[in-house]
Amino acid sequence: MYRSRRRKSIPVLNVNGTFYDVGYDIGRTFATFINDVIDQHVPLNEIYIPYYETIRGKNVYAQSLEVVSKFYAHYVRELQGMADGAKVPFYKLFLIHLDDILPNTLKQLCDSKPGCTTIVINNRNEQLLGHVVDAYKIVLNNLFIVKANITESVPNEVFTALCCAGFLPGTMLGSNSYGLVYTINHIFVENLNLRGIPRTFVSRALLKADSSHTVKSILRCAGHGLSDAMSVTFAFLHSRGGADQFYCIEASPSYPPTTESLLNFQEIQGYFHHLNIFQGLNVEEVGLLKIASNTRELSLRNFAQPTNKYELINVLGDMSHKVHKIFTDFSSKVISVCVAIFDVKAKTLTLYLDNPRANQPCIVLNL
Repeated sequence: MYRSRRRKSIPVLNVNGTFYDVGYDIGRTFATFINDVIDQHVPLNEIYIPYYETIRGKNVYAQSLEVVSKFYAHYVRELQGMADGAKVPFYKLFLIHLDDILPNTLKQLCDSKPGCTTIVINNRNEQLLGHVVDAYKIVLNNLFIVKANITESVPNEVFTALCCAGFLPGTMLGSNSYGLVYTINHIFVENLNLRGIPRTFVSRALLKADSSHTVKSILRCAGHGLSDAMSVTFAFLHSRGGADQFYCIEASPSYPPTTESLLNFQEIQGYFHHLNIFQGLNVEEVGLLKIASNTRELSLRNFAQPTNKYELINVLGDMSHKVHKIFTDFSSKVISVCVAIFDVKAKTLTLYLDNPRANQPCIVLNL
């Protein structure tokens, strides 16, 4: 049974200091996790690194590093700290942050990609943001939580994030001292912007956002635009007049490339869900992830719209489809590694490392 292979607890690391300090402490503390992911990351070892070792690959790498260093030099220092702490070459960590930029350049799509399911319930009684995190199998049991206070930032950057070993905080979901709670869905599109900012660094920047306007500004990436596409579903716990508003922003590189991302902004009332496909932007998605998202869309339509936490858990744990489940087990190359529920009214984050239908949460964090 796949269930016996899942951990029942998740490590929590409290870190304090500069961006480099925080990265170093993450790297040193979770060096085993990070090295496991790097050693077993098939796209990294079979596609990214061989391409990086070519002249063209080095040019793409250098171009991306130059752009990221221009906008987010502090996050590059954070990643360098992580590499130093884990004793992993920096270029390997940076390559996995480029994600599908390299295979897109090669016109070589991976045969499977992680996909996620996001559901919002926003009614008089419940204000919930649920999220199923799908990832490559190597990520399972290599997750941890970081609670950070970055003193180099003014004001201090204070956040809590679910982290995948080897990646900057914020690429999956997180919250911050301004009351922001958010989840990320990756979207794979045909035409990327090689002069843009990778979504992994943009996701990290969301952890400093203090308003919906700031979230939009970060996703707009004025000056270069995004390299690749994503959607962000979010709310603020400390909204004026009460935390009663959820939002979803889809962001994509434009084609032909421009100096800003394409954005679609949506306010959410009642029920809402988002997968790894666009709802508002007219941009072509590609790959098996598009097919999987369309199938999960059909699965979601088979349910009555959930109105409370119990019903939300029932949907997030659904395994009824033969191939493209909402909660995916070990029968696939990509599996569900975590289920998260932000309760905006209660100001909590509940995490499950197994199917929430049949298992207790591994942790409940007060936000």
